[in-house]
Amino acid sequence: MSRASTTNAEQPARPAAAPAGTPGPQRSPLRNVVTPIAILGVAVVALILMLAVIAANSQNRLAIRSDQYLASSALRVETEQLGGVVRDYSFWNDAVENLAVEFDRGWAEDNVGAWANESLGMDATLVLDADLEPIFGSVDGAIQEADMAARFSPELARIVADARRTVGEPGIVPGVATSFLEFDGAPAIAGAAILKWEDDRPIPLRDGVPVALVFVRRIDEAMLRRFGELYLLSDMKLAPASAELADSIPLSTTDDRDIARLSWTGHRPGTALLRELALPLLGIAVLATALMVLIVRRARQSTDALTRSHDQLEAQTRALQASTEALQRALAEAARANAAKSDFLARMSHELRTPLNAILGFSEIISMEMYGPNSDPRYRDYGRMIHESGDHLRSLINDILDLAKIEAGRFELAEGPTSLGPIIEQCLGLLAPRIEAKGIRSSYRPTNVRLIADARAIKQILLNLMSNAVKFTGDGGEIAVAVSDEAEGIVLSVSDTGCGMTREELERVFQMFGQAKVNVSRDAEGSGLGLNIAKGLVEMHGGTLTVESEVGVGTAATVRLPSARRLPSEPIAVTG
Repeated sequence: MSRASTTNAEQPARPAAAPAGTPGPQRSPLRNVVTPIAILGVAVVALILMLAVIAANSQNRLAIRSDQYLASSALRVETEQLGGVVRDYSFWNDAVENLAVEFDRGWAEDNVGAWANESLGMDATLVLDADLEPIFGSVDGAIQEADMAARFSPELARIVADARRTVGEPGIVPGVATSFLEFDGAPAIAGAAILKWEDDRPIPLRDGVPVALVFVRRIDEAMLRRFGELYLLSDMKLAPASAELADSIPLSTTDDRDIARLSWTGHRPGTALLRELALPLLGIAVLATALMVLIVRRARQSTDALTRSHDQLEAQTRALQASTEALQRALAEAARANAAKSDFLARMSHELRTPLNAILGFSEIISMEMYGPNSDPRYRDYGRMIHESGDHLRSLINDILDLAKIEAGRFELAEGPTSLGPIIEQCLGLLAPRIEAKGIRSSYRPTNVRLIADARAIKQILLNLMSNAVKFTGDGGEIAVAVSDEAEGIVLSVSDTGCGMTREELERVFQMFGQAKVNVSRDAEGSGLGLNIAKGLVEMHGGTLTVESEVGVGTAATVRLPSARRLPSEPIAVTG
């Protein structure tokens, strides 16, 4: 029978305060706690994923810009080299004598035709008069004067016109005009200059116009293959000018008309990082989901227990309302139960809300069993696994964010007087457990060198270098830390007797997200950003970081800071 239908004519005066004071079903408070906790857990995982994606996209964009710069540099070097050859030929008395003053076909065939093709790698050469008609023309070393100019796009006329405008005074090296154009319908690089005497004799003219010399190189597979090998750009090829490719640059004429695009297969370090993080992120998501299911289940059980207690108390209160004494006992019992419930809710709210401000803190509390042993040891293992995966992921994210801040120029140094000795001793102390576990001998001579620097940044630099030394040094090896105050500046070195690196591995040591040893054990796992962060912090202090290594001998990392940061040294404290 419900409370609304309960009637009893024999109860003369039912207390009005009893129904109002009797607590109703109390399911919402715990649910109001569980829901924010669940949302917080999902938000933390989503935030980690978002940061990882943002960092990966940033690194991908940086890689694309770097590749575009390398490709542009390759074309610029090739164009400047071709322009230099044209300038040398045009400012040569023999060339002026035999091409502009009195044309000598035999000389032209030997020096501008066959020699330019075989020794200088020119695919086509032209000597042009005032009407852009070839006085001499050669393609692949063979003489081809008939309709020679028609094989080029109109850009040839603009290049020659630019060369004539920059001819300069007699006796001065002529200006060179270069551009991309189409030769036989395919992209090529062309350079043009005016034939001039090396002395101050007047520039020879034909029909009142200086004679132009043009050298042309095709942008063919051989050239693209050479670019790829020199600049580490794979699968370089030509694409249509209208193609929308991220990994490409346009080949533009002097009037900003794109005739083609130079494309390649770019690398994506950010995407590679996401692949490495996929398994830890999946593990955290699965374990976090399992943990949230456990929390919700236990909260529902507590809510049901409180509801049953409340229903029992309400039934007892209604049965004992005829007796004041019974009513008082029931009210007292209800008050005690309500107080216990409120206390439980307060403690439960605190214990649930505080640890779950971050997944790492909550998992650490569970794995350490701070509130007593768990009923099932798997809960402790879940917490430990979440903490280990989260701690590793936090280390990766912190490295990425630190490096992004350094590259973006948002890492601010808090510079002040800094003593190197205490910082080195702190780093050795932090690494002592790992050093002792591997039986490594460490050597360090106390120093009193002081300088103006950011103490936290100097500590991170040394800790990254010393961690690498310990990581790649085998059991029973040796590491050494040294500081010297030289005339050029302050020098810090960290050396080890580890496995060492080959020349190829040493060239990769400062690459993003890379480790020189591709076959190291899992003890050497990491983000691959430690040296990049250390190098960035050193350069922010105006210094340099270099690494030397030899296979089977070991590795030495050297930090050089400018002498302007030096401060007067203090006496070394001697402890008895």
